[in-house]
Amino acid sequence: MDLPFYRKNRQISTPQGVGLVLAALVSVIMLQQPASAEDRLQLQPEQNIVFAGNTFAERMALYGYFETALYCAYPKHNLTVRNLGWSGDEVDLMPRADNTGSFEENLSWHKADVVILCFGMNESFAGKEGLEQWRTRLGKFVSGLNAQPFNGKSTPKLVLVSPISHEDLGAPMPTAKAIEERNAILKAYTNVMAEVAADQGIVFADLFEPMTAQMAMAAKENRTLTVNGIHLNERGYFHASRALAEALGLVSADTSATGNAESLRRAVHEKNYLYHLCWRPLNPYYIWGGRAWCWADDQPMDELEQIGALVRQRDEAIWNSDKPVIGAVWGQIPQGAEIWEVPAKFNAEHMPKKGEAIRMESVRRNGARPKR
Repeated sequence: MDLPFYRKNRQISTPQGVGLVLAALVSVIMLQQPASAEDRLQLQPEQNIVFAGNTFAERMALYGYFETALYCAYPKHNLTVRNLGWSGDEVDLMPRADNTGSFEENLSWHKADVVILCFGMNESFAGKEGLEQWRTRLGKFVSGLNAQPFNGKSTPKLVLVSPISHEDLGAPMPTAKAIEERNAILKAYTNVMAEVAADQGIVFADLFEPMTAQMAMAAKENRTLTVNGIHLNERGYFHASRALAEALGLVSADTSATGNAESLRRAVHEKNYLYHLCWRPLNPYYIWGGRAWCWADDQPMDELEQIGALVRQRDEAIWNSDKPVIGAVWGQIPQGAEIWEVPAKFNAEHMPKKGEAIRMESVRRNGARPKR
C-alpha cells in the first residue's frame, strides 16, 4: 500500500611528518571552500526530504525560504518535503508524548531519502567543557543514522547544518562581552560539526560565519535578524536560507535575484501549516497517547487524515506550478510584516469524507490507538 504523504522512489540509478601537515592544511582549505559538485545537495526525482533539529529547523517551515529554493532548484523533481523540527531537540534528547515514536521510527514512517539535520545551538550551552562530549554525541548520532535505510532501500543522504551566531540585541539581553563569549563557544561547536561531518563523509553547511556577517550589516542599518538573539525572524531566514543554499551548491553568491517567488513561498507556508496540524496536533496525549482510550473509535486520527488529504493536494499544486529561477527566492527582501500574519486558507470541501482518507502511518503512530 502506498502511504499518502510519500511515494515510492525511482531507482536512479611524503615523509610522514610532512604528509600529516599537508593533510591537515588540505582539510582546512576544503572546509572553507564552497560546496563542490560532489558535495552539493544533489537530489533525485520523487525523493522524500526531511528537516529535523531544534527551533531553527522547526521555524524553517514557518517561513519556507529554503524549501522554496529546493523546488526552484529542482522544478520537475516532485520532491516531498516534511519538517519534523521540534524546539528544544538535541541529538540524543527528544522528549515526546506517548506513542509519538522515536526519531528513527519517524524517519522510517516518512521514508526519508535525505535528512537535513540542524543541531548544535542547544548543545552549545554546555560551554567549552562540553565540546568533547558534543563530538562524541554527534558522532554517535550521525553514524547511527548513516546505517539505517529509512526508505527501505538505501541509507539516507545526511546534511549537517551548523547553528547561527548569537545576535547582539543590546541590554537587557546579553550584550558586548557576553555575546563575544557565546559566539566563541558557538564557533567551537561549529568547528566540531565540520570535523565530524568530514570524518563521516556527510555534507556540512556552515551558517555561523555568513550569519555573523549578516548580523553585522543589519546592525549598521539598525535592523535585527532575530527575535531574541538566537531565533531568526523573517528577514533572518531570508538571509540564512540564501547562505544555506550557497553552502550546498544550489546557488552561487553572485547570482542576482530576478523577480520573486512569493506566491510559491506562500503555497509552501500553507502546506507546512497544514502538515504541522497532522504532525504536531494540539494535545496528542488525547489522540494517540495515554488518554486515547477515551474515544470510542479512531475519530481524531480520521480527522487528521482528512487534513492530510489537503497536504497532498498542496504538494501536487506546488509540483505543478511554474517555478522561477532560484535567485528569485531572494528577489524581495522582507519589509516588516511576517508571512504567518495572514492566516492559511483551505477549502474543507476538498476534504475526503471522514474515514475515507488514505491511512497515514505517521499519524497512526505505531498503527493503532491504545486499547481499553
